[in-house]
Amino acid sequence: MKNDHYVWLTLFDKLFKKHEYLYHFTDIEKASKILHGATLKFSKLSRTNDTLESKPRINEKLGYSDCIEQFKKLNQECVQLLCFSTDDYVDDNKISFTVTERMKYSDYTGRGFALPRMWAQYAKNNSGICLIFNKKKLTEIIKEQLGENYILGEMIDYKSPFEEYPLINEREELIKLLIKDVEQLHKTPINAKFLKEHIDFVKYNYFSKLDDWATEKEFRFLAYGENEYLIHGIFDTLVGIIVGEKTDVSDIEIIKMFADKFTDIKKVSFTFNGCKLENLN
Repeated sequence: MKNDHYVWLTLFDKLFKKHEYLYHFTDIEKASKILHGATLKFSKLSRTNDTLESKPRINEKLGYSDCIEQFKKLNQECVQLLCFSTDDYVDDNKISFTVTERMKYSDYTGRGFALPRMWAQYAKNNSGICLIFNKKKLTEIIKEQLGENYILGEMIDYKSPFEEYPLINEREELIKLLIKDVEQLHKTPINAKFLKEHIDFVKYNYFSKLDDWATEKEFRFLAYGENEYLIHGIFDTLVGIIVGEKTDVSDIEIIKMFADKFTDIKKVSFTFNGCKLENLN
């Protein structure tokens, strides 16, 4: 998809399309597998680097131990994620400073590929890459390929640990929702149908995190199943590749070998004057 010039605009360019793109940071080894097979792989919830993710958000003091054990097993074995970053949201009506020509046309600060923490944490300390996807097209192929096992794609809602986050465990309506048919849940494993019928509970359990993670600006897809899913044909949704400041020249050549014909490849750099991009193909 070497024809989407909008992906290379800054947040402050009037032509920039908000909420259009998703960003996946990874190291060169994983990136090579992704590009060689033109696939993206879902991962089990239990493999995330946030230890709270796979813990059922049910207050054990309220009882319902059987349900809690079912959700523990579900979270370990069947809940799968595919995670991305997103662009900062800029409300044009609330900008309280003057947007300079440099910011408007050459400073990529705030774009989903311009998040220093993500480069450090997920792209092997700035030596990996960031894949940019068209959100609408990627969502379409994920839904098509997963079928009934697709649950939801949505932004993460970040919560304060000292305010909403612990208190939400006590919300009576969610507890009632969980135990609505508690006897049946004791007999039958929770499945994709159950999750689809209880989207509020799904959002509460799988689409909220402590606000310490808020700088990731995460959008995730949620799926159900024991076998990890591979999403095929991703070159139809790939609109750009960014390599890190420390990415080795030989690794860049590998990335070019896989994707040079399919999409634009650029190199990111961070300065005190903002985030810059350099063309590589």
